[in-house]
Amino acid sequence: MMELSCVISARLGSTRTPQKMVRPFAGSSLLEIVLRKVQRVKNLDPERIWLSAYEDEIRAVGEKVGVKIYRRTHESTLEPNTLDVIFRYAWELPVEHVLVVNGCNPLLRPETIERAIAEYQAHDWNSLFSVVERRNFFWSPEGRLLNRFLGADEHLATLESKMLEPVYEAGNSLYVYRASFLRERKLLWTMTRDDPHFFPIPEDEFIDIDHPWQFQLAERLYGERFGREAP
Repeated sequence: MMELSCVISARLGSTRTPQKMVRPFAGSSLLEIVLRKVQRVKNLDPERIWLSAYEDEIRAVGEKVGVKIYRRTHESTLEPNTLDVIFRYAWELPVEHVLVVNGCNPLLRPETIERAIAEYQAHDWNSLFSVVERRNFFWSPEGRLLNRFLGADEHLATLESKMLEPVYEAGNSLYVYRASFLRERKLLWTMTRDDPHFFPIPEDEFIDIDHPWQFQLAERLYGERFGREAP
């Protein structure tokens, strides 16, 4: 079976929600929650988990939890940036199949990560990317329906969303890529069929915290589901 490594990247430089990865969240922090979560994933070797960190505050959380630390550069924490800078560890760590889990989604369950790993390991895909299936009406700026309506025209007039072809929103929660492909092509995937392979995650496990209101909402949802205990 292919050997999988996990790299969690974090930084303090968020401008919309400053220091969101280390500020108090449900009795912990987003960073500590995601690190402890991946440590509990049953089909992931805990000795192959790295935290990619530059700032002392970020490294301190990784040291507390007990994961390996990759010392990223200050340049890699800046935006905008390029893959060869952000993912420099793919050149410097002994990794090939790399799992990335986004700490900005505390609602993702370990069992969902386990399913993603199992699905990736059972196939010869170049990459895997989490998505959320949406069945709703989406239009272009010109008013053209972007996803196909699969029912009769008489039902289109009543906006029957159940009859729509689903579209897939970027889940931004987890993905897997091959480090050798990144080194050779400076790409994670080719954006063609099954590259990345879409891995749908449950809609109620999806949030991507960018803004303060999302931080507050995620903390409330996390508290309702898990209390101060990790999922």
